[in-house]
Amino acid sequence: MEKIQITEDILKRLNCIHANENMLFRMSNGDILKILSPSYIAAFNQCTGNCMEDKILNAKEVSGVLEIIVPKSAMYFGNRFIGYTMEGAVGQSYLDYTKNFTIDKQEDLYNYAEMYSAIEKPVRKARNVVFPDLCTCDNIFISQNSEGYRVQFIDYDGLQVGDQRSFCISSALGEPRDFANKKYLDHNMLFTKELDKKSLIHLYFLSAFHIDLTQVNKFHPEINGYVTLDDVFSSIHLDDWDVMDKVYKAMQDKGTNEYLGDDVFRLADTYQMHVFCVPGRTGHYLKVLEKKR
Repeated sequence: MEKIQITEDILKRLNCIHANENMLFRMSNGDILKILSPSYIAAFNQCTGNCMEDKILNAKEVSGVLEIIVPKSAMYFGNRFIGYTMEGAVGQSYLDYTKNFTIDKQEDLYNYAEMYSAIEKPVRKARNVVFPDLCTCDNIFISQNSEGYRVQFIDYDGLQVGDQRSFCISSALGEPRDFANKKYLDHNMLFTKELDKKSLIHLYFLSAFHIDLTQVNKFHPEINGYVTLDDVFSSIHLDDWDVMDKVYKAMQDKGTNEYLGDDVFRLADTYQMHVFCVPGRTGHYLKVLEKKR
């Protein structure tokens, strides 16, 4: 992979499009420059026992999964590795795309099924890749054309590719310690695809039903009790046993998770979604399913 030197003067002329611990800049040719903070690189190297610089220098396209955007060049300040460039993704981040859905769009289960399927297919095909940060949804970019949804995945540094590790589990999935077991880590301490399956189920419920599954089995003061999965299913009037069983499995520390697969389309065939505004809470909605006749 090409190594490119960059200076502070050049950096000042670039358009910063995102800034937190790591920073994203748009380059004149449309590519994206991602600068990784020294603390992030150090934490990665320490926690994984791998070297982030080597991970980027050895990056290759994932066979048959062009949806994953891989680094194009490694970037340096002098002799210090600071990040990489990548092709700019098409469309909007998942969060930006979905937050502007109209009520009609939010009631369209086929829309959620098609969007979910577009994400699941490349995740399934990438057999030697795990997406630990999948539920950090600004890593997923979505666009639409006449053929349906197109999905791209950015932030290669957060992927586990082969034995090139990742140490980032999306905070949206809960505490990282909850995944330190044999279900999610193999004998080499690499993440398994069980994590991807759980992430996809979590993402679907969060998007389609506005339900955060990490809140299940936690104490909620407003009801003075613990919310169970049965409570969740009852609240949205879901009684599809195949889907419910897959969610039950994903919430267990042992066993095998499953992809939702075509079940999301069967839900759309079986149910109509209704969206209700929550009284006194602007911008908050309840979603309830009704069986089609």
